[in-house]
Amino acid sequence: MRRTKCDGIIGICFILGVGVVLDSLTFIVLLGLNPRGEFAVGVKWVDVTPDVGLPMAGFSSRNRSAEGVLDPLRVTGVSLVHRDTSSQLLVLTYDLIGASRELSDQIYEKLHTRFRAKRESTLLFFSHTHSGPVVGRNLRVLHKLSPNEQKLVDAYARRLVQVSENALQGAIESAEDGCTLSASFGQSNNAVNRVYNSEKGFELGGNVNGPFDHTVPVFIARRRDRTVLSCMFGYAAHGTVLTKEYRYSNDWMGFARRFVENSLPGATAVYIPGCSGDTNLYPRGDVSLAKEHANRIAEAVISDGSLRNEQGIGGRIKCRHQEVNLNYKALTHDRRNLKRLSRNEEDTYSSRLANLILLELPRLDDTFFQSLSYPVWVCSIGNSTVFVALSGEPTSEYSLILRQRLKGLVFAAGYAGEVMGYIPSKEMVRHGGYEAGERSAVLYGLPGRFGEDIEDTILKAVVECARAVEE
Repeated sequence: MRRTKCDGIIGICFILGVGVVLDSLTFIVLLGLNPRGEFAVGVKWVDVTPDVGLPMAGFSSRNRSAEGVLDPLRVTGVSLVHRDTSSQLLVLTYDLIGASRELSDQIYEKLHTRFRAKRESTLLFFSHTHSGPVVGRNLRVLHKLSPNEQKLVDAYARRLVQVSENALQGAIESAEDGCTLSASFGQSNNAVNRVYNSEKGFELGGNVNGPFDHTVPVFIARRRDRTVLSCMFGYAAHGTVLTKEYRYSNDWMGFARRFVENSLPGATAVYIPGCSGDTNLYPRGDVSLAKEHANRIAEAVISDGSLRNEQGIGGRIKCRHQEVNLNYKALTHDRRNLKRLSRNEEDTYSSRLANLILLELPRLDDTFFQSLSYPVWVCSIGNSTVFVALSGEPTSEYSLILRQRLKGLVFAAGYAGEVMGYIPSKEMVRHGGYEAGERSAVLYGLPGRFGEDIEDTILKAVVECARAVEE
């Protein structure tokens, strides 16, 4: 049969028509089988950059206060509510080095009074930047503050309690209904274990043979139109790239967050710290290096993470929280020994700790010298384990072990609730090193280092919480 020019035009129109239909069907599929979505999601950040002049946290080598601002510090609130069950997960992230139990308790009390927020379903995360201000009593032995500096630090801590309420209120009030959630994992090989054994003993530096976690977990909330509302991502590396800065900054984490937001117009990026007590990014030093590391990790979020390999998450939100006792190998609580330590001019930090304990001794009982109450959280959405949150500075082995032991998508996070000290693995306690030794315990104001049972105690609590959310 002879084909005419008209037949060709009709054929082209048919093909184009089929293409339009297929595109429309693809759009409908991308909206999800449930076009309404299951969740109401809100995210809001509040600037919490202090005035210039506060002492800076993290590095003992700093000899003066902050002199400027490299990038603003945030407190970010995230509200996730499952539409059908009203179950919820509330998250607050802080561009700060950490907080004491005293301060975190004040924040939790404020959130409970204002929003009836339960501790088991409310996660506080601290980025552990070493370019932020001293926060309350965190690392209280490391920082020797004048009376005036202590007043400024205490006033800033009180401000954090109010800002936490403001950020969460903004997240709740701005929540968008009909959102969908998804998660995935990218990879970035930036992190290096920082503990190695030399002739001088265990020192901080790059150890390519030590444990590390290169996983980049990504947790995405999408609006009804499939645009990204929030992108929560994590990585296990210390916020210590900016070793010479006297300007406030969230270190590489803040730059990574900015890169992700620039790649996702209309989205808010939220950094969740990984288990990074024993990992750093190398090389370190200046802003250009921090941006280079941040760009590589952000690329893992965008290219390798959820935007390409999304796994949808849905169902009821369930969270569990448990406190366990971590036993000390105590230094001493004998008054005579404390007085002797307090006069030791050759060991400034031990002397400072002994003086602090002597001042507080009338209010302390024996449990202070025996064990530390340690919180853990597990939160799941449907059948997927989403967050395992450990307080303090857990080392990278914890995230590696947890992803082996638990089912589903495991976003293993550290620096949750409070940052009271390093949380070494069993192997680290056996072999020693800074993170497992007395020196790091002293800097945090702890009366001893942890015993070998620390890892088993924590993992047992996490597994119990994971079983509870599966029921």
